[in-house]
Amino acid sequence: MQRSHVAALSACALAAALVAAPASPAQAPPAPPAGPAVTLDRTCYAPGDTITATGTGFTPNAQILEVVGQLPPEGGSVLRTLSTTHTADAAGSFSSAIRAPHLARGRDRTEPEFSVFNDQAVADPNAGPSATVRWTLSNWALKIPEWSSRVGDPRRSMAIDTYGWTGQGKSLYAHYYRGTTRVNSVRIGPLTGECGDLRKVVRQFPFRRVRAGEWRIFFSATAVLDKVNDGWIQRTVVVPRSRATA
Repeated sequence: MQRSHVAALSACALAAALVAAPASPAQAPPAPPAGPAVTLDRTCYAPGDTITATGTGFTPNAQILEVVGQLPPEGGSVLRTLSTTHTADAAGSFSSAIRAPHLARGRDRTEPEFSVFNDQAVADPNAGPSATVRWTLSNWALKIPEWSSRVGDPRRSMAIDTYGWTGQGKSLYAHYYRGTTRVNSVRIGPLTGECGDLRKVVRQFPFRRVRAGEWRIFFSATAVLDKVNDGWIQRTVVVPRSRATA
């Protein structure tokens, strides 16, 4: 009871002081210091892609521990953790580039990932301020069931299922070669979603006069194929003489 009585007296005294005091302009309370923040240059990466991270709000010149957690797409416990370190500059900022890892399970099409950035200069890095970024890791693959036996048929269609063309381009192209000579290049369709995916049914050879023999087909996200600098996936099929159109 004594504690409540003192509190009531203090409140009365404060009220009187406010009445007696001359009016003064209201001042906003000081803004709390900004906490750590990190952004990535994209939201989806394929294994080997460059991940560029930019961070602010860390202790100047501090070491920053990044811990990556790889999760199963169906939900559940972390499959694998990876780690690396970055160094903040005198302003508490950093910009760094690392390579995207392989998926924890090769059978997964995509896996949700999270990166936690911990400031190692605070007393307890695990309990101190941190920044978390969520992103997606995608396999890079192309599936054509009709070519599983490596036999091509210009008179028939095929179902293309491809994904993981992250940051490479906006459309998928097929470049048809006989030996080292390019015969034709065809736009298959747009790559959509954050990871650059495409599912489409098209003709196996969407042009006329297909000769018998071995064909090499390079799939890329570029209209003109540069085998040295472009990312591409190759399939090789043989067109039997009985199915050739030239």
